[in-house]
Amino acid sequence: MSQLTKISFIRHGQVHNPDGIIYGRIPRFSLDKRGTEDARMAAEFLRNTPLTALYSSPLLRARQTALALRHHHRNLQVQISSLLIEVLTAFEGRRERDLTAEEMDFYSNTAQPWEQPADILARTQKFIGKVRKKHPGSHTAAVTHGDIIVFLSLWAQGIEASAENKLRLVATGACSEYPATGSVTTLSYASEDDREVPSLEYTNTRTSCKE
Repeated sequence: MSQLTKISFIRHGQVHNPDGIIYGRIPRFSLDKRGTEDARMAAEFLRNTPLTALYSSPLLRARQTALALRHHHRNLQVQISSLLIEVLTAFEGRRERDLTAEEMDFYSNTAQPWEQPADILARTQKFIGKVRKKHPGSHTAAVTHGDIIVFLSLWAQGIEASAENKLRLVATGACSEYPATGSVTTLSYASEDDREVPSLEYTNTRTSCKE
């Protein structure tokens, strides 16, 4: 393969959530005014990128963000992938203010069948595998959610995908921040080797933050 295979993971824009609900997979949570601008900034950042395909989580906020990207890539249709969906957690529907700091760790104190970091990484890698086979040597965009990007970023840096290491993300890369709404995290593969660990580049499209 002569060209890099690139996959850009875009975190959806900010959500209209005045009650501070942990919305998770609850339907009909849409972008707010700031989120619409987040989506526009991500679209502008990728405007001149020759994208081959555009994927999205099935949730509304992600689909709205993907449609903003499509504005500059009219030849593409938004393809929905359940592999990109938000984390499955027992805390959906609760208010953030009602949870203790310990409870806000959605993984360490939560029993199965709720998703754990290894589960999230596994399904995201399954998505990556499908994209690498279907679109080798090209650039694909995928709109998804914060923790999906977090665990991918840790893995690409050689760090175990775990609840503890999620907290270390601030100190280990990605411009010292949790992936911002509208940010773009790009994985680049130089070969067709399934075992290859890709290079990682993160861009907060609202700032000059880029690694």
